[in-house]
Amino acid sequence: MAAPPSPAKEVTKNLRARIARLPPSVNGIALGLCGLAGAWDKMGAIHGWDVDVFVISLVLAASLVQTLYLPLKIATCFEVFLSELYRPADVAAIAASPMAICFIGAQVYKRIDEGLGAGLVAFGGLLQVVCMFRFFYLVAKERMKPEPYWFPPTVSIAMTAITANACGWDTTIHQSCFYASIAIKLGILPFASYRVARHPSSVALGPSCNILCAPASLVSLTWHLVTKPAWPGQRPSNWLGLCLFAASTAFFLQALLGLALRRKHWATVPFSPAWSAFTFPLASTTSAALFAYKEFFPESPVFDAYHWSLFTFCNGVIVYTVVMFFRHLPFWLQGDAASGGCDRGGCGGDHGEASASSTREVALSGAAAPAEA
Repeated sequence: MAAPPSPAKEVTKNLRARIARLPPSVNGIALGLCGLAGAWDKMGAIHGWDVDVFVISLVLAASLVQTLYLPLKIATCFEVFLSELYRPADVAAIAASPMAICFIGAQVYKRIDEGLGAGLVAFGGLLQVVCMFRFFYLVAKERMKPEPYWFPPTVSIAMTAITANACGWDTTIHQSCFYASIAIKLGILPFASYRVARHPSSVALGPSCNILCAPASLVSLTWHLVTKPAWPGQRPSNWLGLCLFAASTAFFLQALLGLALRRKHWATVPFSPAWSAFTFPLASTTSAALFAYKEFFPESPVFDAYHWSLFTFCNGVIVYTVVMFFRHLPFWLQGDAASGGCDRGGCGGDHGEASASSTREVALSGAAAPAEA
């Protein structure tokens, strides 16, 4: 008769099973905290607030959350991590990690050690490129059409531009990344935007619709943080910055409208990890508005009210999402089904494209990872 497993082995097995269920969207929570730190940093600069301690606290919290996924999951459940790299929506969620690493690296460069910070930015930038090419390979192989969740692994090269400039790297590097982000945005955003508008009952049915506002706002924010370039070869001018901010505002409004039209698919169902999509896109939209207010409209009472209301809304949504995420996380790790009982195989509902979109929302939530690693 076989001897029963030792208590230590049982504990290890249960722990690995829980880590295996850790949703990839936890990377989005880390990135959202980074984005909130950036928004507070700019708001403090505008109004003369001393927010350093609070910003550092948010960055430390983001660093702690960031360790939950890449280091912990790779070390304990490497085969589960590898299986996620075969699902485009999971790769999109994982792609938030390089952006968070770059942001944290820039903060380390500024506050602690330049060598360590630059190393983290370089590592995050390399991971971003790997995620981008992996994602493009998967969607090309599966012949998938553009949706908002395409943006984290693609336009995220803009974060590399921001943090490369913060680390004092050569202008060619960060401006090349900036123009690459514009090119990728122009290549994907119009098609994703059209599909979100044209198919409100079958495309981006859940919180991922909010990601539609991310690429335009991130590129607009990047313009302010990489020496405000014009088109290559042109004289310095604000016109490009104004155009990018106008696009940021327009796609933010479309994202809000899209969420309103899809509210029965996300607002009336249980909270899920997919809600992480509400964090960084809103933070980048807010930061873009704060920079535009300071740069273009400092005397406008309309934009004064707008920047206050957007900043307040951003804080409320992100704080709520983070608190709810970690309130539910222990239940998700125990194996309770997220997203109202859906699993990776689909959520039921309509067939065809609607069913495929629902499945991708669940994959973004990381709802039902394997129980054992």
